[in-house]
Amino acid sequence: MESNQPTTSFSTRFTQPQRKVVEDAAKILGCSAAKLIREAAVVKAADVVNAHGLPSDRMRRLAELLVAQVRQPRIREAWQRGAGDDIEEVTIEFDLEDMKEDQRNSGYFNPDSVSTQRAALESEHFQRARAEPVALPNDDLNDIEIALKQMGSEFIRILLQQWNKPSRRTGDFDARVNTEQLLRDLDD
Repeated sequence: MESNQPTTSFSTRFTQPQRKVVEDAAKILGCSAAKLIREAAVVKAADVVNAHGLPSDRMRRLAELLVAQVRQPRIREAWQRGAGDDIEEVTIEFDLEDMKEDQRNSGYFNPDSVSTQRAALESEHFQRARAEPVALPNDDLNDIEIALKQMGSEFIRILLQQWNKPSRRTGDFDARVNTEQLLRDLDD
């Protein structure tokens, strides 16, 4: 798509490994290296500008919510008793850490433990009807979607900071290109 707007040029230098990665990526995408560089620079710049000035604590909170949802999903169990139109339903919520704590402390009575809650429901003739993950509230999901669309790589950067867990490379996720090494070669 051609534009009638005036253009300008930037000049930049690449080491041989950097140039090879850019050319390989352009080939994979079926475009020129210049187009790839231009699009990558514009997208990154837009992400930074869109993220600048937004409340960083709000972005961190969204990232924390998302990481928590992946690391420790909450589970909602529905328990029912009765039949027909006379069904009574009770729900309990817990996360995987609650279950681990429950297993570590088996043999000790804890009125708030998952196993104690389940036993109490069973003693009152409730049966577990279903278990499902507890989703994040729609407002938070919408905000996360907006953050991903408008801030892209900057929100991903915040998300990775919140992840704060050493990465364990395995199989299909082994990096073919070491970005950190390539960027170390930059000399502005």
